[in-house]
Parts: sequence; C-alpha cells; structure tokens
Amino acid sequence: MKLIISMMVLLCIGAFIFQMPGCQQKRKHIRSSAYGLNRTATLYNNNGGIIKSWSGMMKVEENVGGKTQFIMNGDTVILSGTYVIEEN
Repeated sequence: MKLIISMMVLLCIGAFIFQMPGCQQKRKHIRSSAYGLNRTATLYNNNGGIIKSWSGMMKVEENVGGKTQFIMNGDTVILSGTYVIEEN
C-alpha cells in the first residue's frame, strides 16, 4: 500500500513539474526544432509595405551568417532586412 501511495505522489509531482512554464517552453523548443511550428513570416520593405509573406509549418534558425532562415516544406528561405515571424 505504501508503494502505491508513494508512486501516486511521485506521479503527481512529476505531472506538476511537467506543467511548469519552464518545462513547457523546453517541450515547445524541442517540438519546434524537430517538426517546426505553425508560423507566418512577413518580409517588409523600407516603407513598411509587405514584400512577401509565408505561412505554414516552419523551422526557424536565427543568426545563420547574420541572417535568419526558415525551412518550410523542404525549401529554405533566407531573410535579411525587416521581417516579423509570428506563431499562429
């Protein structure tokens, strides 16, 4: 009986820790690195007008040679200039 109670307490503690913001952020980062996240990337010109926008599951790699690149559907897009990447 003590073993069952101690196992239940450990499971409850583990579930609590797993739901903490730091753990959730790590899980999201791992999922993002492995599969990508549903995002929208928008590239802007100097006047604030939209040049192009991409939406879908994408992996983002920042500071690759001073630029940001994202991988979407097997294609790599390299961005420099003014851009915004939003999570959907």
